Amino acid sequence: MSVPIADRPLEQVKEEVIDQLILNYSHGELSAEAFERRLDAAYDSTEQEYLASLVADLSLQADPRYQSEKAARLRPQYSRGDEQPAASTMTTILSTDHRGGDWVVPKEMQIKNVLGTLELDFSNAIFSHPDVHIHLNCYVGSCEIYVPEGVDVVTQTTNLSPPRSINGWP
Repeated sequence: MSVPIADRPLEQVKEEVIDQLILNYSHGELSAEAFERRLDAAYDSTEQEYLASLVADLSLQADPRYQSEKAARLRPQYSRGDEQPAASTMTTILSTDHRGGDWVVPKEMQIKNVLGTLELDFSNAIFSHPDVHIHLNCYVGSCEIYVPEGVDVVTQTTNLSPPRSINGWP
């Protein structure tokens, strides 16, 4: 017995509808305009019944193989730990540094950024360990870190800022 669509979680129904739209568009069943219009409507929808109506006329359904391939693409990729050193060091001083694409992430990273710009993009990274420790010291610089969906992040930070007022001084 199937659960009525109104009783199913909205986000799960939305994901299934979006997958079905992508599948039908990629197989030429939808025009680009119809795909974009329906995709926008799916993202904006807050009702399961309306989501179902967006794909009611589409014949192609996402099968279990599609779902497993999608899950494999989206989860973090792991390699054997002996392919990468256990630790690495990165220093950026008055410059810009970017690490992204398909790169093997070591178990531990020591990073110093002084008056620079640093970007770490883990979206397509290959993790050599399930737990990665990043020790980041950023002094008067900018640091941006991107992690893929489904990756847990735990931070410990210390921020220094000037006091708002001291003895009446603004």
